[in-house]
Amino acid sequence: MDSSEILTYRIILNPGWDEYYNKMSKSDQEAIMKKIIKQQYETHTRHLKKGTEFSVLEIGQNRVTLIINEIEKDKNGLLCWKSQTI
Repeated sequence: MDSSEILTYRIILNPGWDEYYNKMSKSDQEAIMKKIIKQQYETHTRHLKKGTEFSVLEIGQNRVTLIINEIEKDKNGLLCWKSQTI
């Protein structure tokens, strides 16, 4: 973190968001947490699907679903999971 960066969002990890996170490898957990912490400063996050309130963080094959409240400047972490290709 650069000393000139200003916190833009408060991160809230909702109960149960880490159901799958806790089962992941330590290296995956570290990468995910680093990305979540970085979200305090990120102003652009990709929507899960256009027209929905959900946004998604992509960390390798892992995903974290967020709801962003622009009025309160909150990013609520809802769920962490591993993406699977079929």
